[in-house]
Amino acid sequence: KGLDNVKIRELLFRIIDRPTWQFGMEVWDPEAADLNLLESLLYKAGRTVIDPKHFGPDSEEDVENLHLHPHIPQAVIRGELGWDSMVIELTRSKLCYLGKIAQGGHIRDFLSLPVYSPGNRRRLSWIEKMTSSVSKLGLTSALSDLERAGPEGLSSWKQKVEEALKAKGGADWYQDVLRHGEHLQLYSQIKLDPGREPFLFECHNKVEYKKALIQLNLRGGWTSSNGLIHPAVCRFCRSEQAETLEHLLTGCAGTKEILSNAFAKVRQALIDFDKVNGDKALSEGNYSLVEEWDSLPSTVRAEILLGRRRTSWERDQALC
Repeated sequence: KGLDNVKIRELLFRIIDRPTWQFGMEVWDPEAADLNLLESLLYKAGRTVIDPKHFGPDSEEDVENLHLHPHIPQAVIRGELGWDSMVIELTRSKLCYLGKIAQGGHIRDFLSLPVYSPGNRRRLSWIEKMTSSVSKLGLTSALSDLERAGPEGLSSWKQKVEEALKAKGGADWYQDVLRHGEHLQLYSQIKLDPGREPFLFECHNKVEYKKALIQLNLRGGWTSSNGLIHPAVCRFCRSEQAETLEHLLTGCAGTKEILSNAFAKVRQALIDFDKVNGDKALSEGNYSLVEEWDSLPSTVRAEILLGRRRTSWERDQALC
């Protein structure tokens, strides 16, 4: 009871599951194959946090209908939850551990160990890999300062590590998004950095939950009729048509008021956009975006929201 809340499920994952996976990670230093396994577990955990099969609204039928599309990319799941990859988590753990070693002045002690002992070779290899990572992240001078700073220098070191990893993690994540090409073209324009999306964490009933999952499927590029596992009969208009995204946005009598409110929000956003960019757009021979929007039938507006209409709306800013 109460676990149909994304925020609570994520909290349980953070305090129970993830610490178990990462315990001692900075020492046992997982290889690439182990990291790939942990990344796949992280992806499954993210899907479960967002949309578990055994938690959710009251009836089993509703739970079945709320599943995410099975091919939502991992980059979208991590980006919407604001989670770091396991590579970044591993680097963070190892750099914090390196900071404790440097604070005690023991890095030189490690480097002077004899290499004939297998244990010493592993320690030397670990130190060498970490000093290489420090150099790539631009933290060499910060590490030198830490060795001279004393106890109070560790918090400053951790802060600099976080800043460096935030930049690297964001860049790696965005490259992952771009690798999906046209499938995530619009997503790459509206989401430039990974970060927690409020629409996922503020659902307090099954209607909000349903809306959040539809929004996530839209943002994740899954807008076709098989993008969601949907009821065979629409529950909004009680027609014999299946409750697909296309039906809800283009032909459902029960969602007209919802669509009207949504279109009004889009129109207001375009008005705001025109206020900032209108003079430049008009000087280049373009029509006002609001005029374009007002001239379109509601079905065409819905298809634009589904990402299917690009005529006269190919300007990147307009699509954003």
